[in-house]
Amino acid sequence: MDAFRILRVYGYKQPNTQYIVTVNGMPADTAGAGLFSFTTNTKLHGSCTVSVKVDQGSITLTHGTATYPAIYNGTVSGTVTIDQPIDRPIVVINKTVEFIPFDITIKQGQVFDYEHMLFNGPTRFRIATAGIDLIPNLNIHIGNLRTKEFIQGVVDVQADYEYQQQPNMNTVEDLEKLKSLVSNKLTCRCDPKG
Repeated sequence: MDAFRILRVYGYKQPNTQYIVTVNGMPADTAGAGLFSFTTNTKLHGSCTVSVKVDQGSITLTHGTATYPAIYNGTVSGTVTIDQPIDRPIVVINKTVEFIPFDITIKQGQVFDYEHMLFNGPTRFRIATAGIDLIPNLNIHIGNLRTKEFIQGVVDVQADYEYQQQPNMNTVEDLEKLKSLVSNKLTCRCDPKG
């Protein structure tokens, strides 16, 4: 079964700011929550190519989230939002690969091109709760999966994979493997022999 997740990038913008965002050459959603969002298959492990072009004003990217399918208490279907588990998800190539953290400001007339790194994710999360009213199709932002800092009422979080997962346990080793994968992708793209 294919499952999909929504990645959102948040921040702030000056009044009357006008900007365009593309992800892998396709327009991103800039009308919903956050500054922009895009959808990927949960199996995707690596990065998406993002371009942010500011025509007027300025924007500052501050953090990201990921929203996945979820089952609450074994019976209620919905989605769950987590803080993006990579604290430096931005990779830029300018003759060298550089991993930079948020906050990133893009001003009028600038274009910011980057690779948005992401681990492959589960087909769905199974969330056990206590004291949270559950209704079908709800979405709960539970907090940070990497640090296990969850909102009150989240008792347990488990992940179901209906495919062979890549290393994504948020360990230093798994993050280094992902960085190497993305760096190699960028190096091959820039190398005329690659």
